[in-house]
Amino acid sequence: MNKIALSVLLAMLCTAGFSQNTKPLTHAVYDGWKSVGERSISNDGNYVVYAINPQEGDGEMIVQHINSGYKKTVKRGYGAVITEDSKYAIIKIKPEFQETRQAKIKKKRPDDMPKDSLVVIELGTENIVKIPRVKSFKVPQKAAGWVAYHLEKPLPDTSAKKKPVVDSLKVKIDMLTKLADSLIRQSLDSVKGNIEKEAVINAAKKAV
Repeated sequence: MNKIALSVLLAMLCTAGFSQNTKPLTHAVYDGWKSVGERSISNDGNYVVYAINPQEGDGEMIVQHINSGYKKTVKRGYGAVITEDSKYAIIKIKPEFQETRQAKIKKKRPDDMPKDSLVVIELGTENIVKIPRVKSFKVPQKAAGWVAYHLEKPLPDTSAKKKPVVDSLKVKIDMLTKLADSLIRQSLDSVKGNIEKEAVINAAKKAV
């Protein structure tokens, strides 16, 4: 066998072996790929924050110390900011992908759509504060210890709305009952001749 034929045979064998150990590239494979998104490092150089996002679906934000084993994962986190003093990581949290998708399919109003949340992590500790329904936030560029956030509209208090309606209906029923009792009494008195016919008519009008 000459060198050319041997080279061709080896190339065919390598290609066949490679094709047996790899999956064909389809859209399903693309959907499973993940990429590193936004990332930042604290001013003291000890902490990094980075996002890992799939092609479609819910990603996550990782908060990690570069030397120790300290690591926090914030599901659906994005827009992370590390404060100027390197003590806190502040991260927004998206609603679940499917929840938002279903809300869009149902064509819900903007006020009824799922809303973001905010999480504040004290770096190096287990102290975490979560704040629901946050529209946006800001931290000082050259100072620390403060965070300003803008909340969404509060959800309507349905229980508070129903109670006055029930109370109002009860008042009306009680009033009509009293008027009806008065009309009956006046009607009986009229039969006995104690009151005039016009008084009965006026009482009937009030009851109506």
